[in-house]
Amino acid sequence: KRIDLEKDSTVAQQLCSALETKTIDNSQEFRRNSRLLFADTARIIGTLENWHHRADVSLEYLGYSLHLMYLEQQHDDRAMLPRPHHVSAIFRSLCLLYPNPSLEIRTPFRDLGDLLFCDKRFLPTLTSFYDVSNALWFAVTFGVSQSAAESLGEHVLVVTRRSMDHVSSLGYNGKPQHCSPRMACRILNSFTALAVRNKSLQSKEANSSWFRVQAQLYEMFELLGEQLLSTQLDPLDASNALTAYAKSGYTQDPGILDHLALTMVRRFQGASIRQIVHSLWACAKLSQVDCGDSVQGARAEESLWYQDGDSVSYLTYAFDMAMHLSHFASELSTKDVAQTIWALARLGISNEEILDPLLERTRELVVEFNAQEAVSCLWSLTKLKHDAYDVVFQVIRKLQNDQFIQTLGLKEATTILYSLGKLDIREEYAFETLSNLILQKVEGGSEASSPTAIAQILWSHRQVHLKPPQVILDAWASKNLGLVPISSSPMDDDSIFDGATI
Repeated sequence: KRIDLEKDSTVAQQLCSALETKTIDNSQEFRRNSRLLFADTARIIGTLENWHHRADVSLEYLGYSLHLMYLEQQHDDRAMLPRPHHVSAIFRSLCLLYPNPSLEIRTPFRDLGDLLFCDKRFLPTLTSFYDVSNALWFAVTFGVSQSAAESLGEHVLVVTRRSMDHVSSLGYNGKPQHCSPRMACRILNSFTALAVRNKSLQSKEANSSWFRVQAQLYEMFELLGEQLLSTQLDPLDASNALTAYAKSGYTQDPGILDHLALTMVRRFQGASIRQIVHSLWACAKLSQVDCGDSVQGARAEESLWYQDGDSVSYLTYAFDMAMHLSHFASELSTKDVAQTIWALARLGISNEEILDPLLERTRELVVEFNAQEAVSCLWSLTKLKHDAYDVVFQVIRKLQNDQFIQTLGLKEATTILYSLGKLDIREEYAFETLSNLILQKVEGGSEASSPTAIAQILWSHRQVHLKPPQVILDAWASKNLGLVPISSSPMDDDSIFDGATI
């Protein structure tokens, strides 16, 4: 508390180095016989976070120490439980220090989180919305197990129900708990991220877990949605809330969505470019749920875009966001550009006044695009039916870069083929490279959508009047259908069979 980093940075560095040295010198004893309390750990990690210093070795052993200590005392009814605000402080400081934790840091603290969130004695002590939000944040950042995520989600629901029902909900200080609009945004944003993470896990257990967590999430939106109808929300709150609604696909409260979008528009001056881009992306994602996959569907629904009276749709505010971003196009990053162009394509906004500055920025940044950004931009130009061929050919040139090719998945490769087909661009090198990549993915057997990918190859080649590669069809038919390709013979002339032999 006394050290000023600007004046005493050397002292802080020496203290952190001493902590690291002490940890390494006593590593075995530290792991097995540590008497460190959660309060001590909270102070240490909190101090490191204040100094923006990562003492990785010390924190790793601290995590193992707490995990082993709690594991030994878990079934001892006489053992004292850690105080919830100490655990909350540890979670918060860890998330601030390590937004993307390494495996060495993640493992011990994730295991500790699994124990705490599945402990029916400790979990009920988390009654403060502040502590609950930090627990959710930690669960997402450090990737707790599915069972721990479900247990924590159910507990958050219990705390929220009590608060909404005006039942006594007391924190560690004995005061009644109230969920502020900002806290509601934090909880919904973290809860949504937790649910989306569970959905991305590829297993039957994960699928069943996703449905349970999703049901919890939707109830959270029902309980906390009213808190978002506040005039005190800042741009960060509004952006996070809109993103949470979009990622969860929850559109049952259109009035709340309209209010959040309006809040962002009214606070452009205090908002960052990233927050506005997130909000525009969220509006486009929500329109996909409301109007389906048709790009022009949203624009065709006049009741969604423009309404009479005081009620205006969030899609109208999305147009205002796009207009604002076009005025600051030079400040957009590669990710900002890709998400903005995608949103315009999804919403069917092709206004030249908006699109031209964004396309100019795209031309400046296209060489820096990663695979996902390049594919997103290419798909968006296809949907907008815009003839920005200079951008398209810049993306095609990236296919000559082996490092770029290695980052493409099956979905990205088929999307590029689809876009080239729709734009009627007959670039044989691109078609050959992408077809070979798709063959490798299909032969790997890890992709469930291989029939769609094969169909996409056939369609794209036909669009530009290219013969589809026979080897892809033969390999896929043999692997998935058990068909043996017909061997070539002098009679098998392309003019007779026209490449239709499998």
